[in-house]
Amino acid sequence: MDDAEFEALKEECREQRLRGEAGHWSYQLPIHTALYRKYQKEKARRDTIAIDQAMEKFQRILEAAE
Repeated sequence: MDDAEFEALKEECREQRLRGEAGHWSYQLPIHTALYRKYQKEKARRDTIAIDQAMEKFQRILEAAE
């Protein structure tokens, strides 16, 4: 999933939440739940990548310091 798709997913999830809070007739809990789970999975994947990159950078710094 690229950044544009991720941002669109966040926006759709946010819109679903707002519909639910407003009691709008078009709100559907199963759709909101599926969107939120997809968002959580992608966020966790992105966080893992960021942590891995930070650890690689830290390792290079340690190797250079030796």
